[in-house]
Amino acid sequence: MWWKSIYDLEKEIRKYFIRTHIETFGKGPEDMWVKINRNIGTFFCSGTLTFLEENLRNLPDGPEELLRLRKKIFSSLEQRVLSDIESISGIKVLHVVFGLCMEENILYGAILFKDNVEDVLKAGTL
Repeated sequence: MWWKSIYDLEKEIRKYFIRTHIETFGKGPEDMWVKINRNIGTFFCSGTLTFLEENLRNLPDGPEELLRLRKKIFSSLEQRVLSDIESISGIKVLHVVFGLCMEENILYGAILFKDNVEDVLKAGTL
């Protein structure tokens, strides 16, 4: 896969995350960004909780249950996301991590690439 710029790659990964969010949760996030610097990609989704999850969050044990459920979902998606981002970027992905801030309704995380993405793009080795 040949990318002209980091911005183009960030845009494709952003589209991938939005599509995966919709497939997984039945709705897209309200806002989403991806930023790549050297060999780290960071991502941020606001408005990530579904209507059901927002209601669950307000129950007495809801936050703990919601966090447990989301961790299971993230765990089940991790290998697929890792593989898909490798396919999109053409760069080996070593690890992907996800986090959830329920109070602010935010999903965030990081992608660890094996190589410096900017160097790979400059060298034109994709």
